[in-house]
Amino acid sequence: MTRAAVLAELERRAAVLLDLEPPTVVRKHTLPPSGDIHDYLSIAPYWWPNPDTADGLPWVQRDGHINPRSRDIPDKRGWYMLLDLVWVLGHAHRELGRPEFAEKAATCLRVWFLEPATRMNPNLNFGQGVPGVADGRPAGLIETREIGTLLDGVRLLEGSDSWSSRDTDSIREWVRDFLDWLAVSPLAKAEREANNNHATWYLAQATAMLEFAGDHTEVLAMVDDGHALIDRQILSDGSQPQELDRANSRHYCMFNLLGFCRLAECQLGRLAAANSGPDALRRLGVRGGALSLGPALRRRLPRALAAHRLPGRPQRAALGDTSNGDAV
Repeated sequence: MTRAAVLAELERRAAVLLDLEPPTVVRKHTLPPSGDIHDYLSIAPYWWPNPDTADGLPWVQRDGHINPRSRDIPDKRGWYMLLDLVWVLGHAHRELGRPEFAEKAATCLRVWFLEPATRMNPNLNFGQGVPGVADGRPAGLIETREIGTLLDGVRLLEGSDSWSSRDTDSIREWVRDFLDWLAVSPLAKAEREANNNHATWYLAQATAMLEFAGDHTEVLAMVDDGHALIDRQILSDGSQPQELDRANSRHYCMFNLLGFCRLAECQLGRLAAANSGPDALRRLGVRGGALSLGPALRRRLPRALAAHRLPGRPQRAALGDTSNGDAV
């Protein structure tokens, strides 16, 4: 694909996004348990009404089977839409110099994060709730896992007429408030201590936010925690027992590896900024005699690439399409 063709596709995708209404958490019709419409709210996708009780409570888990009612609350869908809007429009502005692309992305960021009437509170107290079980669960944090992509999009807007350094500082303040919530929330603590992809993605998103917030020392500490996760999750033959137990094991094995790659990207950026050397992926994967990502990638990547070598299918799907918010 030529560069001209890539830019034409980017322009086409960006132009479509110009007509979308900016997403916001205040558009839902169901109030969170807090009574505050600004709190993010979602329902766990793999939980269903209990067939053995008159009122259907408590809901019961059916792993791999998505309950359509989990899509009734629009906050998760709005969040993923925001990621796509900011990422695509940010790149389109940077590559094509079209001011309307930056203006639209800036409007969407202000609506979601900054404007008092529509902003999201910096917490996930009610993410992936389950009726009759919990108002919110640690698993809710998986829904913001790609916030690093959004923050990269914020940086792409800098220098445009629609986005100032003061705007970036305002987003940075929101991110710091969210990090403060992560530091004290029992839900966040439990997610960080999980034994599967949930802990990986906790570290990936926390590291991306810390880097954006300017806490570079803590970034490297988080990456060190990633070494321990590799030891805990990946066996010497590259298998991932926790993910292999899932109903959709191929997806979850690749999904977990993608989280580790996001973590490596953060380390690469930090090492480059500190002039500490370029090979961040090797540093993440090899720590003395510790396990490496290499066996897991060699085990999974060829199969994934073969499965996705279809005409017109983007190869990014080989490591798991994280836009599929239901499959988490």
